[in-house]
Amino acid sequence: MTMNAAGRVARRVTTEDMVLGGSAAARARVGPPGGDFAYGFFYIGDPMTGSADDDFMWGIASTSALDNTIDALAGDDFVIGDIATFVFSAFGGNGSLGGASEIDPVGSIWTTDETPLFEDSSVPHIVTFVQATASQEEYFSVQVGAGETITIDVDYGGSLIGGHTDTVVDLLDAGGNVLDTNDNSSFGNGGFGSTSDLDSYLEFTVATAGTYYIRIYESVTPTFEGGETFMLNVSVTGHFTQSPAPKGDDTIDGGDGDDELFGVGGRDTITGGNGADLIVGGGGNDYADGGDGVDTLYGGDGADQLHGGGLIEDVVDYVLGGEGDDLLVSGGEGVYSGEAGDDLIFAGLSGAQLEYLNGGDGIDTIDTTSFGGGQAYSVDMATGLTNYSGESFVGFENLVSGDSVDTITGTDAANRIETNGGDDSISAGGGGDTLLGGAGADTLDGGGGGADWADYSGAALKVRADLQTPAGNTNDAAGDSYLGIENLRGTTKNDRLGGDGGANELDGAGKDDDLSGRGGADTLIGGKGSDTLEGGAGADRFVLDNIAAGGADRFVDFAAGQDQIALDSEVFGLAEGALAGGRFVTGNAAQDAGDRLIYNDANGKLFFDPDGTGAQAQVLIATLTAAPALGAGDFTVI
Repeated sequence: MTMNAAGRVARRVTTEDMVLGGSAAARARVGPPGGDFAYGFFYIGDPMTGSADDDFMWGIASTSALDNTIDALAGDDFVIGDIATFVFSAFGGNGSLGGASEIDPVGSIWTTDETPLFEDSSVPHIVTFVQATASQEEYFSVQVGAGETITIDVDYGGSLIGGHTDTVVDLLDAGGNVLDTNDNSSFGNGGFGSTSDLDSYLEFTVATAGTYYIRIYESVTPTFEGGETFMLNVSVTGHFTQSPAPKGDDTIDGGDGDDELFGVGGRDTITGGNGADLIVGGGGNDYADGGDGVDTLYGGDGADQLHGGGLIEDVVDYVLGGEGDDLLVSGGEGVYSGEAGDDLIFAGLSGAQLEYLNGGDGIDTIDTTSFGGGQAYSVDMATGLTNYSGESFVGFENLVSGDSVDTITGTDAANRIETNGGDDSISAGGGGDTLLGGAGADTLDGGGGGADWADYSGAALKVRADLQTPAGNTNDAAGDSYLGIENLRGTTKNDRLGGDGGANELDGAGKDDDLSGRGGADTLIGGKGSDTLEGGAGADRFVLDNIAAGGADRFVDFAAGQDQIALDSEVFGLAEGALAGGRFVTGNAAQDAGDRLIYNDANGKLFFDPDGTGAQAQVLIATLTAAPALGAGDFTVI
């Protein structure tokens, strides 16, 4: 790399000219005062620090420098954590077609790596940072194959960092004929760098292979005044590319100012600080915090954690989760969307003038636990409205609220609604819903359609919960009333669960539970522990999903030929469906290696033999108190 007396680069600089590591003084830092361009390769723990000016800072991807630490300090900064495709151009010899700067020679890095500056980075592309020379147009040449499409996207010329330069771009053939031109372009064209309609953008499909030329100049005058900066992003379908570059786990701090921060690949940690920031995590599971100011955050691919920033009223953040299962935290004002994936969004707490939260695609959860303290709080998940003006929560399947007195209305989808403390009212609507009222005297309405659950699995103490006679409920279930609830789930303690005259599913979850189905075709699941299962009237299913020693269940009223014993296929290692006749035997022990279930009809004890040979001891899994006569037809495998 050579430099002139003014300290500017006298020829093109590519990534191959840069050195690894070293001191800050050894790193190239060029550009006009107040608009610096900083770059460098970094070893882990060798940070790059900006200035109080408006800086461009890029961490170049390298096998020797994966995890960059970049502190931009004050100013309106532009930072990319990892970039593999980069050329620097700041010289006066490319002011004509004949002197055009090649961005396509051997050694230039064309890639399909993720880059935020391109709308579709899967197309081979390269980035050139241009510092314009006075009294000339800027020319660049590129090789394009027949039928290939070239996309030319000028970024940051019309932005605050670039100095509000209104650029024009022409595409010329080898004879100097203009094939296409563009002056101003809409924000929708290009990637995240297209922030001003003063920047130009064009796409063109060439008919014949050859060298094509890109000419860029100012809209008002045919030449630049000198010192203007912009990024020239070029992509060509079908172009040769290098191997993908490694991506590091970068740490980026924007500091004060209105920053644009891009983590790209890897598990990045990005902090915006004060100012109106744009933060894009890119690929990987990223963490981003916008800080104070009107921020825009986009997680991109991966399971990201995005925080809108400080609790400042009248500051509206825009936060998009992108692909993946994301966690978004609202600062109390703003627009938050989980987009694709199963997302969790925490509502904020402030004097909200606007808080719009959208779960997007997937099975999404909104958490409103910030609204607590016993005050009344209502959410209609179908309309998205709450009892606070300015709030709107849409596109959510699940909800978690705090210890306020909540009134929650669900949707026709399968909802999971958890209200925690307080005397809450939950109306789930259609679908197979799961309602967790928590402590307090709750009204649980499963709505029409679907099999709905009252779920006490989060309770700290054992519960007695009864759908038919709830007046006897205890602990977290005490005071609860049920409407349209078919199923009950207990705690990991010793619970007593009771059904009603309908078809109920009772799940004891853990420990030694007492389950009573009463009327209807019930399903009883004791879970771990020694449970007592009583089906009552109707064709009931007694589920065994545990073969631990000492965990045998007691079946009080199993009726052979009417009820069924259901065996978990994964636990017992059996094929799903009807139990094969050769797997069941009556007696005290297995008769051959195929036997798995041994039933003693004299005392009603049912054993499981892991191998049928006696090499492993048989395990008692249930006792049928009436000792009915059983056959293989009384079993099913689920």
